[in-house]
Amino acid sequence: MKTHALNNATVVVQPGEILENSTIVLRDGLIESIGKFISVPEDA
Repeated sequence: MKTHALNNATVVVQPGEILENSTIVLRDGLIESIGKFISVPEDA
């Protein structure tokens, strides 16, 4: 399994709804979680 984390990302959820300074966690090429208060997994 490969895990990646993108920090300080700007995510456009839908027009007019934007999450800034968010973390995106990807596991095996799929989005596992997105949010401002997401912890980065140790294997990322």
